[in-house]
Amino acid sequence: ATSKLLVNYPEQQRNEILDYLFKPYYGASLQILKVEIGGDSQSTDGSESSHMHAEDDEDYNRGYQWGIMKEAKKRNPSIKLYGLPWVFPGWLADDRKLNPYFNISSTVRYVVNWIKGAKVHHDLDINYIGLLRRTLNDNGLNDVKLVAPDAMNWSYVDELISDEELRSAVDIIGQHYPGGYSPDIARSLSKKLWASEDYSTVDDVIGSACWARVLSEGVVFGYLTSFIAWNMVSSYYEGLPYSRSSLMTANQPWSGHYEVNGPIFITAHHTHFYDVGWVYSPHGEGVGVLKGGGTFVTLTNPVSRDVTIVVETIVSFQNAFTIIRCFIKDCYCYNL
Repeated sequence: ATSKLLVNYPEQQRNEILDYLFKPYYGASLQILKVEIGGDSQSTDGSESSHMHAEDDEDYNRGYQWGIMKEAKKRNPSIKLYGLPWVFPGWLADDRKLNPYFNISSTVRYVVNWIKGAKVHHDLDINYIGLLRRTLNDNGLNDVKLVAPDAMNWSYVDELISDEELRSAVDIIGQHYPGGYSPDIARSLSKKLWASEDYSTVDDVIGSACWARVLSEGVVFGYLTSFIAWNMVSSYYEGLPYSRSSLMTANQPWSGHYEVNGPIFITAHHTHFYDVGWVYSPHGEGVGVLKGGGTFVTLTNPVSRDVTIVVETIVSFQNAFTIIRCFIKDCYCYNL
């Protein structure tokens, strides 16, 4: 519920904020947007209405995430969309234990309905979800990729190893706050490893340096290939938990004031220089550690063979970036 106040901004300022987040090669130029499936319950900094208040109730115009996803797609049709149910309406739960998986068939239908509703009512294709491989396939949603466990739980890898059906169902191993780390056993499965929630740091100079380390060192030390910042925009009232733990702050719709903070431009030093589909070089052949401190990461466009090298150096507890972008013959250097 961290973007609640964004929809209340005057149209001009709201569009400016959305441009800084999603417009390609402008601000953050985000390549993936993860949203919470509204669940009628408090989920850290507020709540959002569910698409199903009850088993026999459906409405796909409630809440504000639909609008944000549509605005993101309008600016960048290639952006990937990712949904996760973090809380659930009470009718799904066992009254005694409040377990939303008590009646799994109802929970499955609840999530599948959200994916289908996104397409039918808003023409939004959900690319990733945190549940349900078998049921997705049964509903013709084979293209929706499964990210699991989408929590702080590397022990989940043991379940993947012991359960062949589960292992084949999961496309991506997603971890929250992995700290630039992944165990050898996770890497042995030859699946993509994501920091499916990370960052959560105040969007000042220190937070910018933190985000810089996440994006570079997560690749070098954790073999991670995607990073989801929680949260995207601090658009909730001051005084709530994790205030300003975001890429930028927009929490004053009554005045139209917002702040474009350092993490937006840290993000830009990646997203402006490579796109989804570019390939990381192997460790030791373009990904590694600098002798004086810091890291370097190389990516290649598999079609054009263009190359980007992101060099992160550490000076006085702050991070500096150098971007080297090569177009076959010509190379250009950008410094932050």
